[in-house]
Amino acid sequence: MEAEALIVKLPTDFAGWAISFRGEEHRREKGEAGPLGGRGQGIHLHAATTAAKFRMDGPKDNMAIRKHGDEDLAMEVAHRKMIPNSDVTFWCVGLHEPHREWACRFCMNDDGTISPCDKGNPCKDVVIGVHLGEGWKRTGLVLVHREDTKRRLVFFQGSELKAHVADLDEAASRVDATKEHRLIITAPNLPWIGPGPLGVCIRGSMTTVANGRIFNLKVGKAADAAVVAFDGLETECMAVRLHEDREFGFEVAHRKMEPGSGVILWDCDRKHRAVQFAFGADRSLCPFGFAGVAIGIKPNMDRLELVRSDDPMRLRFQTQEEEEATAKLLREEAAAAKAALAALEDAALARCNTEMFERLRLDGFVHIPNVVPRELVLAARKEINRQLGTATGGTDQFKDMCIKDSVESDFQNFERIRQGWHIDGTPSSFIPGVTDHWGKITNFDALVGVLLSDTDANMSGELCCYPGSHMDLAGYFKQNGLDDVANKGAAGLPTGQKTDSVLRKPLIHCNGKAGDVFLANYMVAHFIAPNTSQDIRYAVYFRIRGPSFDLDPLNKESMLDPLMNWSLDGPQPPKKPSAKPSLRRAATIEDAELMNEVLDYYSAANNDHTVPT
Repeated sequence: MEAEALIVKLPTDFAGWAISFRGEEHRREKGEAGPLGGRGQGIHLHAATTAAKFRMDGPKDNMAIRKHGDEDLAMEVAHRKMIPNSDVTFWCVGLHEPHREWACRFCMNDDGTISPCDKGNPCKDVVIGVHLGEGWKRTGLVLVHREDTKRRLVFFQGSELKAHVADLDEAASRVDATKEHRLIITAPNLPWIGPGPLGVCIRGSMTTVANGRIFNLKVGKAADAAVVAFDGLETECMAVRLHEDREFGFEVAHRKMEPGSGVILWDCDRKHRAVQFAFGADRSLCPFGFAGVAIGIKPNMDRLELVRSDDPMRLRFQTQEEEEATAKLLREEAAAAKAALAALEDAALARCNTEMFERLRLDGFVHIPNVVPRELVLAARKEINRQLGTATGGTDQFKDMCIKDSVESDFQNFERIRQGWHIDGTPSSFIPGVTDHWGKITNFDALVGVLLSDTDANMSGELCCYPGSHMDLAGYFKQNGLDDVANKGAAGLPTGQKTDSVLRKPLIHCNGKAGDVFLANYMVAHFIAPNTSQDIRYAVYFRIRGPSFDLDPLNKESMLDPLMNWSLDGPQPPKKPSAKPSLRRAATIEDAELMNEVLDYYSAANNDHTVPT
């Protein structure tokens, strides 16, 4: 007899589902499961696309239901107790000498239900049904009363079964598991993330935990959306895998299929155990079998998590046709942006000369006028004002670093600010459970500032730098060590009364025009001057890390030798190290989430307002 699938016809909640094997085979030596031992495998209801194949061994009213390809394993009723709620699984008595003849017998009833047999006699008052509990057990198989229409399973038979299987096979034949997809969002509107199309993106770098590797997921710009592959049928059941590494699949943290559970990319080294998802009629993405929840986010957040399936913050995604149109548009925009960037890079490189490199070597920073076109500067300022909801000028709202309740500054106020200088990447706030115990310096190679408004005069909120301080601080750290700044953050720097004994040269006010760029070594001491002007000072800063940080994310050696990662003999980049990058490690998923929280804090922390009190 040919192998068959057991696909559910009724009840309606499970129509189209099928009996599938759950997890890996388990084995019991003698004494663990009786005098002969044995081996078995769990079964449950899952998508018809994952249906297990069985062979019906014997007549319809007295047959063993065997696993196709491993016919020692057969369907069994736990302890042969033919009563409601007895578990139904697959088992073979005898680990090394299997007793196939001992397999439990079943009867296929005319109405499509399946009853167990006891000593050759059908027990038609009980039939195979589904457990309606919590978690994975909700789809486990048990015996139920024949009259229990909510739990008893009625299976397709004959021509109906063949037609259903043929439809599934035809749909599966159209699936291209190598096709690239991007989960582009059509709803809801998420203004806090930014304009333009949005998609599901990878958040941060990979983290290793004791039982796998993890990428966190977020909502971000569609151009940065992760490239995934759909392993299965989109509207039925599929794993959502990272296209470039199929071991990674969408996962629900701790398999808690409830609102608030995080959605991540996880490689647990067991590809077949990936959580399955399905697109709903509204193109929301739900874990298979849990239609009450869907992938979404919280307001004003970007982290993916499960929400109720009727929650307006559930994410709805483009159809394949819409996705292809968006992908074409994004490719065109990326090509145009790449060409524009190449033109900017060529213009910037043309400004690099011997004098600039010498200034970087001696002072640690350099002013490069008129680098960014004015139209880009104005567009950036407009977007900042849109997101902040601010006006274009006036200091009534922005009394940065001035004397309290005024827009003025005097010598004493400026001295206090000047002696409160900092270097970026050191915590300036005490956050219980975060900065009080982490002890981390998140340094980098270069600080790049782009002026978005003119700062023609001193005390306009301009950047102020101490020339040569990159070497002064390196000498200080060589003598005093890095422990204080690692554990205390900005409080561990030689600020205040120590400033003029450590930093030997007088400071410079970095004034300039919108579009000017300031390039500084990470170790250059700096601060922001008070803004006593009538205009807001606009600027954007970038923290640049070279390839040496792939080897060591902390790279403290660069704090003792500030020029070690800088090529100051000409505009050629340093060689990439050949060693493999080190990976951030955590013992558990909770530790990984805390690590990301801390790194988010450090990467977003703005030390410009670090002033001694």
